[in-house]
Amino acid sequence: IGTLCHSNHHPVQIKSPFYKPKERQWKLNENMLIGAEDVESTKQELSRYFESNSNNDTPPTDNLVQERSKVLQQKRRQHHVHKIQFHTQEVTRNPDKVHKAFQNYYADLYNLAQSKQDGNSPIHRSRIEKYLDQNVPSKLSPQQAEELEQPLTLEELASALKLSKTPAPDGLPLTYLGTFREILLPELLDGLNYQG
Repeated sequence: IGTLCHSNHHPVQIKSPFYKPKERQWKLNENMLIGAEDVESTKQELSRYFESNSNNDTPPTDNLVQERSKVLQQKRRQHHVHKIQFHTQEVTRNPDKVHKAFQNYYADLYNLAQSKQDGNSPIHRSRIEKYLDQNVPSKLSPQQAEELEQPLTLEELASALKLSKTPAPDGLPLTYLGTFREILLPELLDGLNYQG
């Protein structure tokens, strides 16, 4: 309850964890990448950011995570399930009950209680192997598996990021990655190759 101000009513403010504000998805204004002065200052800022946040104690993935944390929080808010309707037609907004409903649904779907009881039994194992044989087209040779375990190279990463694609729908356009490629790609490569 707020302070009495210009009327005879006190303002009341209510905050709810269930409120989902309508927000537009943020997108970088590409006009900011046109001016040479803006590009140079952004390059200096990015270099300074990665230098000040990189040390041997912190995994390289943390730098990438910190840089994108706000975007991920916004996406998490957009995809949060605020209410659910049970098979009994009851609707709940209680986060614990919503979580429990999903947990029960997937436990029933995969029959986890039974799997825990007979997970090591030959019958259960044979059902899994039969399913994999029918649905997984082939197995990797030892040489292929070893090649996949090798760290990525900068050339592989650069060729994987095609000129018409961006790595994620985070609001940063292709021109951002292209403009700051020499700073961003080594950091991205360290994060992808990191095995913590």
